[in-house]
Amino acid sequence: MAQDADGNYYYEEGTIAEQLDSWDVYEDSDGNLGFYDGTDEKRFHGGADVLSGPRDDPADTEIASGEGMLYITDGTTTGAEGDLCYAYNDGSSVTAVIVGDLA
Repeated sequence: MAQDADGNYYYEEGTIAEQLDSWDVYEDSDGNLGFYDGTDEKRFHGGADVLSGPRDDPADTEIASGEGMLYITDGTTTGAEGDLCYAYNDGSSVTAVIVGDLA
């Protein structure tokens, strides 16, 4: 990874930038962003929550059974405001854990 004069990081040759050349980016019928490499689909809609403002833990209706989601918590239920969290739906409930303290 390289850094520009303003302190912003970006990917150079030989990293994720080249790997993404072989992936198709699409929007599914629910309006969610995804990647497809011809054999495997990777959903990305949870990434939008990481990039958006802080939020409470997701409900089981927000992520499907077997899926997970990264997000910045507002501190309502899990962690303190600004913590990076991961929530996983095991089919019966959603469990959220703190991944890192970003505050």
